[in-house]
Amino acid sequence: MEATEFQRQVRRWALVALVTSVLVPFSLHAAPSIEVKWRVQSAKLPTMAWRPRAWGGPVVIADKGLVIFAGASGLSARYTSDGAERWQWKVHDGVESSPVVGAGVVYACSADGQLSAHQVVDGKPVWAPAQLRASVRGPLGLDGIHVYALAAPGAVYAIDRKSGQISWRKKVLTSREFLVDARAGPLVLGSRVVVGDATGRVSALAARDGATIWTRKLGGNSTLFRDVGITPVAMKAGRLLVSSHNAGLYALNAADGSLIWRYAVEGAARPVVTATKVFMVVGGEALHCLGHDGKRRWRRQLNGNALGPLMATPYGLLSSEEDGITLRRQRDGLPLKRWNDGFGFSGSPALIGADIFVMSNAQVAYRLRVHR
Repeated sequence: MEATEFQRQVRRWALVALVTSVLVPFSLHAAPSIEVKWRVQSAKLPTMAWRPRAWGGPVVIADKGLVIFAGASGLSARYTSDGAERWQWKVHDGVESSPVVGAGVVYACSADGQLSAHQVVDGKPVWAPAQLRASVRGPLGLDGIHVYALAAPGAVYAIDRKSGQISWRKKVLTSREFLVDARAGPLVLGSRVVVGDATGRVSALAARDGATIWTRKLGGNSTLFRDVGITPVAMKAGRLLVSSHNAGLYALNAADGSLIWRYAVEGAARPVVTATKVFMVVGGEALHCLGHDGKRRWRRQLNGNALGPLMATPYGLLSSEEDGITLRRQRDGLPLKRWNDGFGFSGSPALIGADIFVMSNAQVAYRLRVHR
C-alpha cells in the first residue's frame, strides 16, 4: 500500500529525531567549552618599551592548594581557588625554565642562572641561591639528592637539594663559533641524567658524579644547527625520545643510546607520549601523530605557529599557538575548542582535574575550566 503524505511526513520527523538524538550528544561531547574562573595580572608590563619578545612562563602544581606561575618578574605562588597571591620571588631577568617541586620545596632558576629553593607553603628560602653564572631557560630535573640544570652554552649542573652547593659540573659542549640558544633541560632516568647539546650529541651521565655512561651523535644533512634543543622524553620499555631540529625525532635505547628508529623531519619539537601514540609539532606549523614504532599516523596543519609545548589531557591535546590555546582530538588532530586572550601563550600549562592554569604572554595568570 502506498504511504500517504501524512505517513511520509511522520517518517521524516522520526528520522530527524533519531539523527538529532545521536548527533547532538556527540557534538556536545566533541566540542567542550572553556570558562574563565579567574584572571590576575601577575606582572605589570611597561607601556613605553620596545619588547622584542613577549612570553608567558610555565606553571607547576604545588601542594597546599597552590600553583606556581613563572614569568617575567620571577615566581608567583597563587591559590587555586581565587588566584590570590601567597608569595613571590622577584628576579630581574625573570624565570623562563620550568620549576620543579619535591618534598614541599620548589626549585627554580632565573634566566641569568640564579638557582633558588623555596618552601612551597610560604616562599621562605631554603638556602642562598646557587650562582651558575650562565643562562638557564630549559626545565629543571630532580631526583632524591640533586636538582639539575642545563646552562648555556653547554654545561650540566647538579646542586645538592639539602645545602644548595654545586655537587658537580659537567661540560657537554665543545667550543664553537656559533651556537643555537636552545631551551633544553635534563631528563632524570633513575640513576642517570640524559642531556642534549647544540652540536647534535646526546649523553647519559651518572647522576652521582656526572661521569659519562654513553654518548650518541645524531645525524643530519648539515654540520650547522644539529642542535638537540629539546628536553628528552622517556618512553616505556627502556626507550627515550630525542628531538633534533635538523635531523628529526630519534627513539634510542636508554641503556646504551643505540638507535631504535628515526622519524626524519626538520623542525621537530618536544614530543608528547601517550599509551599508544607520539604527538609532535613540526616546524611550528603542523601537528604529527606517530605510533610507538615511529610510523606516521596523521598530520594536521595548525592555525598559527605553535609557541608552547603540547600537553595530553583527558579532554584532548592542549596546544599553545599564536591565536591562543587549542584543544584537539587525539584521533585526528581536529580542533575542538580555541580560546585566546589576545596575546597568546608560550609557557607550559598545568592541569588539575578540569582546570587549566596558564600564564599568557601579557603576564596574566588564568584558571580556565573545561566543560564537556
